[in-house]
Amino acid sequence: MIFFMSNGLGDLIMTSPALNSYLKSDNKKKTIIILSKTHQIEALRLLVPGNYLAYALDGSVFELIKLCVRLIFARGPIVAPALSSKRKSLIGLCLLGKKIYTNSRAAFSIPGLVIRLKMNMYDKNLHQVNYYINFLSAVTNIKMSKLNYMPHYFDKNKSVKNVIPIIVLGISSGTFERNKIPSPGYFANFVNRLSLLKNCHYLIVSTPDDCEVIQEFRANVQKDVCITELKNLALRELVNIIKYADLAISGTTGQGHIFSLCNIPMLVFSGVTDFNQSGPFVKIVNTISHQYPCGPCYDEKYRFGCGRNCMNDINTEQAVHDALEILNKSHSLEFAD
Repeated sequence: MIFFMSNGLGDLIMTSPALNSYLKSDNKKKTIIILSKTHQIEALRLLVPGNYLAYALDGSVFELIKLCVRLIFARGPIVAPALSSKRKSLIGLCLLGKKIYTNSRAAFSIPGLVIRLKMNMYDKNLHQVNYYINFLSAVTNIKMSKLNYMPHYFDKNKSVKNVIPIIVLGISSGTFERNKIPSPGYFANFVNRLSLLKNCHYLIVSTPDDCEVIQEFRANVQKDVCITELKNLALRELVNIIKYADLAISGTTGQGHIFSLCNIPMLVFSGVTDFNQSGPFVKIVNTISHQYPCGPCYDEKYRFGCGRNCMNDINTEQAVHDALEILNKSHSLEFAD
């Protein structure tokens, strides 16, 4: 099987339970997994141990030619559960001459070549984690069980207890996701208000692309607030730090899905996207949304939003209240153990 996943890290995380189930059930067949970025391979190896080959699409022209040749001679169909409605990606896959299984929103179908299953990754009644499980089950005929939340890949050592609560903030996102979360100024205002009521240590995750976001956040946070920046860390290093947090706060973005790997309580901002469909798939979670009737409105053709910045209109006082409620409960249980 050739598994084609040209999406972001959040989608890769949501796919990992399905991939793990498939590899455990059918590990004798050679599997090739295609990702969009080279750095995602490290995350894939961490989340999905097993016998497979992994490649990325951001290599040199020579490397892409070698990959195409390998795919032409590889056995099995191409499975592309997250393929967009753009014709370009699907035409490129068709040139490999292999049977392609994809979702109902793919640009076109060709009898015997491009098979669109009657499944949609944006199904309002199904979280994307279970969508990928259903999709691979249908293509491979391997029975896979649906999940109620993400497997706990990274649990903390319970003997470690935080005297001061630690909160990890997901204040940044990919370019196409920035309308999914409140602005850095909103997060700063939230932290300032919460700091008046509870002394906490804040962790913020950053990459080289997040400089402006981090600067805006720091410029608006009170100087006496304790902030540690987790800068340019590999996924393994990152999760081994944030798993000790008492609370994670994010939107329905890649950082939120990273936090979902660590079995910590979460407060998730939604509204542009539907949390029940694509939010961090965690056991203990509070969600808070804007109150506009036009949401959820996120679409691949509408990635940059309408300019309203509606996520900044999420009630800050309610967010602070929810955060305190989670912190007080989780912290008291931690010290009761």
